[in-house]
Formats: sequence, structure tokens, C-alpha cells
Amino acid sequence: MPALPPGHYRFLVDKFDVASSTLMAIEPEQGKLLVLLPESKIWSPLERPAGGILAQGLKNFRGWRMEVVEGVRGATLYFPTAIGLAVVTPTLIGLSYAVEYFGEGPALGGPVAWAGEVWLPVLGKNGAVNLVGKPPGAAEPIVLPTSVLAPKNGYEAPVFDPHHVIWPSEEGQLIVRLDQTGKKKAEWIAWPDGLRPTFSLGCPLLFGFFWQQCWRGQDESLEYVQMGKLFPERAAIDAPRLCTGHVSYKNEQRIEGDPWMQPEHVSDGTSSTIVVPLLESELEHAVVGLRIDAPQGVLALLESDQERHRAVLQLQAENRADALFGTLSVARPWLTSLFVYDAHLWVYHPELAQAYGWKLESRIERPDE
Repeated sequence: MPALPPGHYRFLVDKFDVASSTLMAIEPEQGKLLVLLPESKIWSPLERPAGGILAQGLKNFRGWRMEVVEGVRGATLYFPTAIGLAVVTPTLIGLSYAVEYFGEGPALGGPVAWAGEVWLPVLGKNGAVNLVGKPPGAAEPIVLPTSVLAPKNGYEAPVFDPHHVIWPSEEGQLIVRLDQTGKKKAEWIAWPDGLRPTFSLGCPLLFGFFWQQCWRGQDESLEYVQMGKLFPERAAIDAPRLCTGHVSYKNEQRIEGDPWMQPEHVSDGTSSTIVVPLLESELEHAVVGLRIDAPQGVLALLESDQERHRAVLQLQAENRADALFGTLSVARPWLTSLFVYDAHLWVYHPELAQAYGWKLESRIERPDE
């Protein structure tokens, strides 16, 4: 793939306002949108007719996400920015975009399309947090004020289901949920006493409910803690788990489902290899991850910000042999992102000037499947 200007990009594939799927690269810290022109194979920036650039995003890069809402005339993009929720309408034919801002304060977390609006937390007056919900079209936003003080390091990426959205932070969980009458209400739940969350191990586990790994007390042991509950269930685990949602790993051992009740199925072994899962699929429960040699363990690896590591790309799926298909040598290889475009799986890391792709296998379905 053609080289990108320096940055830390996220990727989106959509038809927007044109006939075929197009690849967009988004640089939140610089406020840049670029599209890959299919004929010339060059990256072209989208410009605002009025000039200027998109307002910069969150200071907590782990908490950044965006939403895409499809409409009759194309896609609308929702970004967290330093001046609130940005509602962006790209026009690829004109290589331009229009943007409106809502929320009247810096975004503190990523947006979620939920229950008819796009919601995100913003910094309100006196340091408190407001939850802002933007309905589609020209409707004015809904504002749910809270008495919650803004977290020192912002919110992590939210998790959500039809009943509620949870933005976790070091101090606790900010929640918007539906009450028994269908009204939206904001809520704050602190972590249980003596526990502090660890977000570097991946996203929360989804096992009936969302579960967050937390350190416990002074002995630095780990527990899974049920999220969104005032009196949560808790489950101790014997070692860190790296997780993508449904699938987690203990060192290089893959665990599906319940990682705390079935430790007998997970062997420590003598290997110093760990697997960092990056992406999981519902199809064949496939997981793409990185195999990395970490003789000092998972926690030491995640603290090694400057050291380069050799990471081997791996695909694991049900009823298939593990497939090793590429190698990276970069610092913080867990920042690798993956996306599918033009029948290829593309792999990108901020230290690499360009993304590298592997052709995907065709899957022809029979009429009875």
C-alpha cells in the first residue's frame, strides 16, 4: 500500500457517496482525513471548504473510537474532539468534508451509536462530566448533566449492549442506561474498594456481562470484576489475560469463554512466548494475533515502550492449523491495527510508513448454508 505521512492512523472502509468501497485513513491527533484514490493509488487529503483542520482528538489514545452511521446519501462520521462531538459528512467526489460540533466542551471518551442517538462524555462546567446524545439529522443534542468529576486520564474505549453504555476510567465507570420507562439516565459506579483496573491487558471480557481485570490490594493479584453493577461479582485469576472480547490468552494458551473457572484447561508450560490478540471474528472464532518472545512475562513486555520486539502474525481458527503469515520488528507491537480492504487483510503499525496486505481466501457458500 502507498506510504502515508507520519502519524498514528485508524482506518475505515465505506462507499461514502461513491459507487465502490473506499479506504479512509484518519489521524486523530493531527485532525486529518485521507482517502486512497483507486486509480492513481495515492493518498489524498479531504479538505474543508472553509479551510482549517478537524479539531484534535482525545489525549488518551486507547479511548479513541469513532462511529459511522449510514444514510440515504452516504455515511456520517462521529469523532471525539477537543471541542466536543464532531459530526463529519465526507464528499469524496469533491475530496472535501463538512463538520459540525456539539457538546460545548472537550470530549473525554469515544462516541457510541446507541438507543437512537450517538453518545459521548464531554467536560462540562466546574470540571463535571456531561453526557451528550446527538440524534440524526438537524435535531438538537440531548444533554444529561452529571456531578461526576472528569477522570484525570480520560475514559477508556466504551463497551455497550442494548441496555447500557459504559465508559471505564481509573476512578470508576460512567454509565448511560435505559430505566424501566425507557428514559435515559446517567450513573456513576466506583470500582470496589482495594481494586484498581488495568487497561493495558486489552478490552473487557464479554461473558454474559462485561468483566474488567483489576489489581487487588497490595499483593498485586488479579481479579475479574463485573462491570455496570453497584455490587459486582468478582473472580480471582492466577495470571494476566490478554483479551479481545470473547477470546482471551494466558501466555500463548487460548481460552474461550470462562477463564477463571477452568484453569485446569490452561497450561503454563515452559514457553516464554505470549500471544497478543488483535482481532477476533465470529466466523470460525478466528483470532489474528502476534506471537512475541517475552522471557520476563506479559507485564514486563507491556512496560517496554522503547525496545523493539520481533512479532509473528498468527491466525487461529476452529478446525484449522495455526497459520503464521508475517513478521514485524517494532516497538510496542501491540499498537498494530488490522483492516480488510480489496479482499486483503492489511496490517499497519505507526512505525511503518505503509500497510502490508495478505490476500484473503475466497469462501464460496453453498445454497443450503
